[in-house]
Parts: sequence; C-alpha cells; structure tokens
Amino acid sequence: MEPTPKPAAESPAIVDAEDARAVVPVADGGAIADGGVDSPSQPTVFVRTPGNLGAIALDDDWVYWIDTTHGLARTSKRGGGAVSSLQSIGAEPACCGMLAVDQANVYWAIASGASASGLRRTSKAPPPLPADNTADAPVDPASLACLAADADAIYWLRLKHGDDWGRGGSIVRAPKTGGAQKILGQIDTPSFGCIAVDASNLYLTAVHEPRNDGALRAVPKTGGREKTIARLVGPAGSLLLDDEHVYWLDAGGIVRARKTGGARSIVTDRPKGCTSVAGMALDDTDVYFSCGGHGPREDGGTIWRVAKRGGAPELLAEQQIHPDDIAVDHDFIYWSSLGSRRKAQADGGILRLAKPAATPD
Repeated sequence: MEPTPKPAAESPAIVDAEDARAVVPVADGGAIADGGVDSPSQPTVFVRTPGNLGAIALDDDWVYWIDTTHGLARTSKRGGGAVSSLQSIGAEPACCGMLAVDQANVYWAIASGASASGLRRTSKAPPPLPADNTADAPVDPASLACLAADADAIYWLRLKHGDDWGRGGSIVRAPKTGGAQKILGQIDTPSFGCIAVDASNLYLTAVHEPRNDGALRAVPKTGGREKTIARLVGPAGSLLLDDEHVYWLDAGGIVRARKTGGARSIVTDRPKGCTSVAGMALDDTDVYFSCGGHGPREDGGTIWRVAKRGGAPELLAEQQIHPDDIAVDHDFIYWSSLGSRRKAQADGGILRLAKPAATPD
C-alpha cells in the first residue's frame, strides 16, 4: 500500500525541560520554531535526554524513560517541568532499555552493557537517596529481553545464553508483591521475538529463521499448553494487543490476527523509505509506528498512523533523528529520539505531538 503523506512539516522545536520558553533547532540547519505549541505538523520535544535508551512508558500524569544522564527518569505530561531522576543506572550502558509501569512502581531493565543487568522495581515515589544508591535489588539477575506486566505480575523472557537471542530461553512470571518466580514455558527455536499479556494469556512470537517460518503463540498465564494463533513471516517484534486482536511486525509489514486464531491480515505495508519500524502503539482506532530513515542523514525518521482495519498509512511527522519507542494516550503521541551519532546522542529527546482526529470508519 502506498502511503498518503501529509504536507511537509516544519522542523520540530525543542522545549527545554527547565524553561518552557527556551527553544533550539532539532538538527543543524533546522528552523527555530515557537515552542510549546502542539499540532499535527509541529511536534515539540518535552525534554533533552542525552544517551536515550529508547524505551518510554506513560501513566496518567507522567512520561518515563531511561537515559545515561538522568538514569531512570520522568517528567510531567503537563510539559515544561523539571526532570525527576528516580534512580541512577551506574556505568554507561551500551544498549537498550525496557519499561513497564503500574500505579505504584516502575519495572525496568537495560538489555546489555556495563550496567548491572536484571529486572528492577523502583517506586514512583522513592525516598531521598544518595546519587550512587542503587535502590531496589534486581528481581532477576539473569539476562532478560522483553518485558510485560498486568495487574498482579510481571513477565519477561530470560535468555539462556547471555544476550544471545538465537539460542532460546524461558518465559518467566513473578508476582508484583514478591514470591517465587514461575517458568511458564521454554523457547528452543533459533530466534524469538517479544511478549504481551491480557487477562488470560501470554502471547509470544517465535521464529525459526533458517527455515524462514515461525508462529505467534498463546500460553495461559498460569502455565499450560501453548496454542498457535497465526503464522509469521521472518523475524517478528513489537507485539501489541487490544480486546480482539494481536498486532505485530514481521517481513509482511504490520499484521494482525484474532486472539482466537485464524488468518493473518496485513494492516499496512512498510512505507516507502522506512528502512525499519522501531516502535508501535495502539489506541481504540489506530496503530501508530515510528520508522528509521535511509541514506547518510540522521534526521530521516518518520512517525505514521494507520487504521487498525488496514489501509494506507498517514504521515504525522518527519525529519526525526532516530525515532525509537512510541506511546499514545487520549490526547497525544509520544516517542523517543535516540539522538545522532555525530553528536554522541547529546541531542536525544522525548517528543510529543497532539493527536490528530481519529481516522473515519
């Protein structure tokens, strides 16, 4: 499907976290725009996050992320407020962050690097701590990849061999209140993707890359027999759920299938010039996704939206510097910018865009 681009957007402005009036261009040569004004063509950056590790999460009042300057951090959705550092991350990590939030805690991990590994739990309202205090101990010190949470428990994939996704691992569940971890299943396929949970099941993408096949599977959260929901085409990731469907990304594009099983349905092909889809998010009617660019420029990233039922994707923002994870609430779209390599990620940030009107039925 060919994308339906909107008119070219102006260069987004950066609103400094300490002064909502201060604006600077996002990239060299970009125009300086009036900060603090959100519109479909004018995303703003809430805060600079040097060394952004990609993952973001939302609750009713706050935006959360991990970066090498603030550590585990948050800022108010109202915008223009100071950054609160909830916990230091210690030595500078080499890779990616994972986040989940509930009413009381943030559950987080860093996928690899020199920092302490493992899944950690940090209170949203921690007592004052020295800057070098590591707060809560890891829930699981083993290598982990991908994270999900429900009202009662936290779920993750524990890799069998270091950070080698290609050698399988375990699906683990631990109560949020503490207690014994439970292994829900073993993954022995040469590669596997991510997990998501609903009221009854945990969903997993598992791919046999040498054979270029794989399956989306469901397993009861309490443990039990796996069920195949749909087939996969190539490696898969960005697994999301709504009440009736599972959404994911594979070589076929953005895809969905009913939770009860059945044929896969292509929501949209990857837009032209989108070399990779870094993040996906859902609301009641649409799928939102971030795309990496192509060529020598580092600001070729884009943000898109497509109706859940399928169709041509709509371009919402362009000229983004390595956009990564994406999240939505009722009013806004948020995404992380990893920052440019030539500036050692010092220009990374969390951006926000007022959500356009919902796509018509």
